[in-house]
Amino acid sequence: MVNLATRDGVWPRMTNSKSQSKSGEIVRVRSVRGIDERDYDASFDRQDLARQKMTQAVLDLRVGEVVSYQDIASRAGRPDAPRMAGRVLKESLDTLPWWRVVYSDGRLPQVNPSLQEERLTAEGVTLERCRVVDAPLGRFQKPPCD
Repeated sequence: MVNLATRDGVWPRMTNSKSQSKSGEIVRVRSVRGIDERDYDASFDRQDLARQKMTQAVLDLRVGEVVSYQDIASRAGRPDAPRMAGRVLKESLDTLPWWRVVYSDGRLPQVNPSLQEERLTAEGVTLERCRVVDAPLGRFQKPPCD
């Protein structure tokens, strides 16, 4: 569904019409009358693409790599949308490695901190009082000592 909020606050009139597809069959098309392409914000497509990129960014995390929601949003090309990264993880349930994503200061989110701590520890991440102190990879990796 496309967000059709116009600049002047007036909602366009939606109409249903019939159209012929390339294959020749008649299909029902929902169209907008009275506005042109510049009058509405097609943000749904942009958000859907951002969600796909965020999902891929989380899938690309390696074992022991701990990053923040901000890092995921930045990798997806939307550094202004760390909350969207959180929504993507929430909606994915347990299909994505959600435990590798924490707040930017290293704190674990309050969703399921004991399970997250258990999974991170199994990957070699050091935690103190529900906060990432050191990780083998990612934002919380300590620089090597010289």
